[in-house]
Amino acid sequence: MSKERRIEFTGTGFQALGWSLYVGLLGIFIIPAAWGAVALYRWLIRNLKFSDGTKASFEGQGGQVWAYFALSMLLAYVPQLSRMVDDPTASLYITFGLLILIIPISAMIGLRIMRWFFSNIKLSDGTNLDFKGDYIPYLGWILLVTLSAYTIIGWAWASVAMLRWVCRKIDAGKNRIEFLGSGWELLWRCLLASLASIFIIPIPWVWLWVFRWVVGNLLITQETASYQGDNLNRKVFFSFTDEDASRAAVIRECWVAEGKEAAGFIDVKGFNEIKQQGDEAIKNWITEQIEGTSVTVVLVGKETCSSQVVNYAIEKSIENGNGLLGIDVSKIKDLQGNKSERCGRIPEGYPFYLWNKDDGKENIGDWIEKAATAAGG
Repeated sequence: MSKERRIEFTGTGFQALGWSLYVGLLGIFIIPAAWGAVALYRWLIRNLKFSDGTKASFEGQGGQVWAYFALSMLLAYVPQLSRMVDDPTASLYITFGLLILIIPISAMIGLRIMRWFFSNIKLSDGTNLDFKGDYIPYLGWILLVTLSAYTIIGWAWASVAMLRWVCRKIDAGKNRIEFLGSGWELLWRCLLASLASIFIIPIPWVWLWVFRWVVGNLLITQETASYQGDNLNRKVFFSFTDEDASRAAVIRECWVAEGKEAAGFIDVKGFNEIKQQGDEAIKNWITEQIEGTSVTVVLVGKETCSSQVVNYAIEKSIENGNGLLGIDVSKIKDLQGNKSERCGRIPEGYPFYLWNKDDGKENIGDWIEKAATAAGG
């Protein structure tokens, strides 16, 4: 079961004209270009209307990326250096060569601006965006769209394909973003907008019309029952070591985001207080935590295999009849941005998954339901 959201753009042509002139004016002076872009982005984002009433805002600041914008604008003047050569043929070759040199640099700058842009979009439902696209694929798409322009019409299909790739690479938490438009729909709209632009005055309105079509073809899908299974109130016990506490928090967030219950989580101070009371107090705490759960998930890092606490939790879970599985969390970055190693695969004889490689964010619910089913839960 999934929940779908569509988006509309409510900005007007007069607003588009005003903001475009403002951005163009600041762009003349190069350095202030980033502040003009930020103002434009804020206008664009706050005029997005979501079908479920969600609000959006843009929180980026020009000072964060002014150098990227300035360098990007300066690069646009580089091909003009060919005019210093009198020979037309040599000038053409120089222009072509400069363009080849500029594209990879421009792509690198563009990717950084794109990552900054998406990371500063905030939704009122708490969703944060993060663009996960890598440089080489991004450069490949830029080259494809550039080369497709020589086919006269092929650029439309290449642009739509790139839009779909961009949407797939946006990490929006439990939401998935898709672009539904086609190359043909983009082509005929852009052709009409180009013809209307001959008359100058309609430019803001016709290109805003194209932009509204792009926004209107964005679909946000949220899986609302991807890992609820048949038991809407399933409670899960998570077992892990202190070293992996911040990594475990990432797993917990994904599980409780759908309204599920998680046991076994306690802050370091609280657990240290229990440890000071002795081994029996730790065992009693684990027993209490496991009570009422149907699945135990062992989050495996560097020290997990040798942890007496984790091993006791596994033994108690088996005694309780819980479903069991292990998840490698060593490649999740901790609060200092560091990854770790994995001690092995535990619990032995039970399903084991790699959080990053096996796309745990999307699949943890299915893993838990399979473990519950295998245990007869």
